[in-house]
Amino acid sequence: MRLKGLRRGSVLRMNMAKTGKESVRIARSLFPDDPNPVCGYGPLSTNPEKEPFLTACVIHDHEFGLKEKDEQPKSLWRVDWEFYQNMRLIAGSNVLLNLRAVGYFIVAKLLGPFFW
Repeated sequence: MRLKGLRRGSVLRMNMAKTGKESVRIARSLFPDDPNPVCGYGPLSTNPEKEPFLTACVIHDHEFGLKEKDEQPKSLWRVDWEFYQNMRLIAGSNVLLNLRAVGYFIVAKLLGPFFW
């Protein structure tokens, strides 16, 4: 089903795009960069000494940070997908770690666009 109000170039669609950009600006102002090499953000971070995916998280944060410097040729999807693949390599055949990797990937996909 196609909604006529959301056709390419429609005022509603343009306003939605502006609102999306404004949401990104607000999210970045509310949540400044977390300089700590951890998985998660600020008080929601995991304990780095007990985090099996720490290396994958640090690489993901570095890749994400390149976007802010305009040095990132990869898309958000590619950066998140490589994050997931790195976690899967670390998890190996451990079922619980693989499930945890899926959870981290979902969180990255849900929250990442607000900071990209």
